[in-house]
Amino acid sequence: MTQPREYRPGKTWAVTRKTVMGCARLEPKPKTNAILKFLLFHAASKTGVVLHGFEIVPNRSELLVTDREDKSAMADFLRTFHQTVAEHLAADQECPGPVWCSSGPD
Repeated sequence: MTQPREYRPGKTWAVTRKTVMGCARLEPKPKTNAILKFLLFHAASKTGVVLHGFEIVPNRSELLVTDREDKSAMADFLRTFHQTVAEHLAADQECPGPVWCSSGPD
């Protein structure tokens, strides 16, 4: 097993997370887009990271994020965003299976 990524405070990260088996779980529908944007901005404001940009396509999310200067909040931000997206999409799409690929963020 590989070691967890070490997020250092104040650094900028480009993070890509794929859906399980490349399935189109993040379809660009108005309701799905609203859920994803809300959860992304909620996670950023909750943890204090700076979100520079994002792209959500049907089979992955791509984020450009700068961590806080005082202490690393990147792991909390990613955990919050990915977990809440999985919970909300499972409920909205009536599909209880996993959303994200288990290999974690790239």
